[in-house]
Amino acid sequence: MNQFSQEEVPENWKERNVKIKVNMTSFNDSLGEFPLVFGIVATSKGQTVYDDVVEFNVTKAGTQILDVKINLPDDTSLNVTQLYCSPNYNLVSEESVQKTIMQDKEVEVYFEYAYQK
Repeated sequence: MNQFSQEEVPENWKERNVKIKVNMTSFNDSLGEFPLVFGIVATSKGQTVYDDVVEFNVTKAGTQILDVKINLPDDTSLNVTQLYCSPNYNLVSEESVQKTIMQDKEVEVYFEYAYQK
């Protein structure tokens, strides 16, 4: 989701590609796909400049990537938090990942899950 049209983007802001990498170390095919929900909050100079929720459907074991394009200024603190996961899977990495965006065009965050046997 992009919060501005091309004409509205403040001149000191740039489009960033936030890559949410999800690694499923194990997956139960008989249960099928399931959603993960992440909250993305960005702050700059003490102000919240972006706050949204994204959903991602997991379909298999291995690494899958959700690309989220967001317009943000440099020197922005970005926090991505897992908000929902199927009760059949355990989050085995941190629940929340924080990054500082300086002049980066692309930012990656990583979450890892395992099927709960």
